[in-house]
Amino acid sequence: LFGFLEFREYLRLRLDEAGRGAVTLWAGKIQVHPSLISQVLAGTRSLTPEQAFDLAEHLELSPLEAEYFQKLVAHDRAGSVKLRAHLQRELEALRAKALNLSERFEHDKKLSETEQARFYSHRLYSAIRLYCSTNPEGRTLGEICSAFRLERARAQEIIEFLQGADLIIEMQGRFQMGLQRTFLPKTSPFFFFFYANWRLGALTRVPRLSDQELMFTCPMSISREDFDKLRELIAGLIEKSSKLIADSPAEQVACLNLDLFWVTEED
Repeated sequence: LFGFLEFREYLRLRLDEAGRGAVTLWAGKIQVHPSLISQVLAGTRSLTPEQAFDLAEHLELSPLEAEYFQKLVAHDRAGSVKLRAHLQRELEALRAKALNLSERFEHDKKLSETEQARFYSHRLYSAIRLYCSTNPEGRTLGEICSAFRLERARAQEIIEFLQGADLIIEMQGRFQMGLQRTFLPKTSPFFFFFYANWRLGALTRVPRLSDQELMFTCPMSISREDFDKLRELIAGLIEKSSKLIADSPAEQVACLNLDLFWVTEED
């Protein structure tokens, strides 16, 4: 959505995805005749603020997406150059906000700097926390040692930290995941260690990669405009992935790495 500068283009895309009958369904949801939806898509009519609100809800947009969609409609309806310029600035601010992934995902806890320094020092902390969620009854200390080939003292040290940070809890000698989600902003001084640790994990996995797993690297030459479009596609994938992961039964621990960056530093 944040790659669109005109709300009709976005609606046409969603209509193509939804298939036949979508116009009638949308009209019913915002309590108008289907012909009005057709007129809106053709550019001869616009949506009211109330209709934009109801349609955003029907399309299951996130709060940030809904705000952006409604601002696009308001921009389309604006009757003065001054108001349109004001709304354009607000749209640009929302797009910038959307580029910050932390604004697009819910997270249960922001770790303190001391906790971040420890938690992101090695991928074992995150991996053991996730492993504790792969059994509804939790995991024992022995199971953790076996799964990660750890000495008991090292495993106990990690577990004690995770408990202190409320990231796992103990129930009758078994350890379960506590707080579900954390988020590390790219401005954090520990951002490098977090990414380096998991990318090292990917490299060590390469010799044993199965057909079910997937790794992809694609150096490219690309326009700046298409780079922004590609970034938004990836951000949308991450957002959808986050929702899928949140609802997925925990069976095994996996890692998803995605990168998109400029190789050269030209202006």
